[in-house]
Amino acid sequence: MENIYKWCSYWKLAICPDKSAIIDLSKKNLTSLPRITYAGIPLTWSESIKYLGIQFAKNNQNGRILRNLRSKALKKINDLKILGYKRNGPRTKHLITIANNSILSLFYYSCPIINKFSETHLKACNVIQTTTLRIALGVPIWTPNIVLLKLAGQEIMSVKIRRLAIQFFIKQIAIHPFSPLTHTNDEFKLQIVEKDADYLRIAFQNLNCIPDHVINLPVLPHSNPNLCEIFLKEFQFQN
Repeated sequence: MENIYKWCSYWKLAICPDKSAIIDLSKKNLTSLPRITYAGIPLTWSESIKYLGIQFAKNNQNGRILRNLRSKALKKINDLKILGYKRNGPRTKHLITIANNSILSLFYYSCPIINKFSETHLKACNVIQTTTLRIALGVPIWTPNIVLLKLAGQEIMSVKIRRLAIQFFIKQIAIHPFSPLTHTNDEFKLQIVEKDADYLRIAFQNLNCIPDHVINLPVLPHSNPNLCEIFLKEFQFQN
């Protein structure tokens, strides 16, 4: 916990010990609960903790977490079938929207946890996604997954879960006001590989400008600037 405190202090992350708890998820039975502190404040012990919609307990491991998510998803899949069978029901694009917001979002919301699942468990998540999309699109069961995903304009769930988990972590570190990269007067430089440096030089040449033409305007305390983010697929650090 001391290392966690140092890490959070370095990245300007705030943890409230009064609102935090600690739980033992090991298979061993503790004869006594040790006193664990964070920033000098003792943490309370709990038998279960809910985080990102998932209830953690000693008997609630990855397999059970997946079964609970699958049970919730199957109930909503049955509701989606009822909507899809109606002759004058929603259009396909509306069924896709319903599937994304009510079924697949169960897994995307918990992506920081689910991305640690084994490959077997992640494949089970993929099956839930393809089953949902087949019902929403109304295609036969033998439709290949690659065609199914292309029609729905989606990527396979296991890949998206890992990508969203990485984005979740990066946003917590680099975007929020407590980040050292935000609201600072110190200059910071982005270390890029030589390949990306070449792409930058080519990009400046195509724009007929040089790096000296780029002006950094100061951010005033009461200003609300409109930020514009440009992502180029050639740069590896944006992948």
